[in-house]
Amino acid sequence: MNSLQFDVISELSPGDKFRDLFTKSWPAYRAWYLDEGEEARPSYLECINALEEYMPELIPLYKELTTLLDCDDLQARFLSLYCPPTFYSGCSQLIYKKEQTALIRNYDFPAFLCEGTIMQSQWLDKKVIATADCVWGALDGINDAGLSISINYGGR
Repeated sequence: MNSLQFDVISELSPGDKFRDLFTKSWPAYRAWYLDEGEEARPSYLECINALEEYMPELIPLYKELTTLLDCDDLQARFLSLYCPPTFYSGCSQLIYKKEQTALIRNYDFPAFLCEGTIMQSQWLDKKVIATADCVWGALDGINDAGLSISINYGGR
C-alpha cells in the first residue's frame, strides 16, 4: 500500500514558508519542466503575455512571488504555469445534489507525483485552503465564501 504524507502550510501572504516550499520543490519541478527540452518551453515574454491576456488579475501576485523568490528566467517561466510539459492524470469527479450539494472527487493521480502540500492562504481577496500543485497552483480547494473547486485533466 502506498502512502503519502501531506505538509500543511498556513501563510496568509507569501513569505518564508512559501520560499521554503519552492526551494524544496524546485529541483524536481525543474527536471519535469525541462523533460521535453528547454526549447519546448515558452519564453518569458510569451509567459508574461499569456498571463496578462488570460489572467491579468494574477499579475501582481505573480510579480510578488517572482520577486520574493528572486527567480531566474527559467523559474519565472515555470511559475507562470503557461504551456507546461504534457502530463496525464485520471481524476474523476461528480456533483451530488440531493439535500445538500457535494463535490466528490477520486484523485487517481500517482502518489509519487503528488506535491503533498495543503496550503492555507489569503493571497488575493479570499482566504483559501487548497491542495497545492506546481508550488502556487491548486488542484482543489475551498474559499471562505464556501466556493469549492477542483481541476480535472485539461491536457493537450
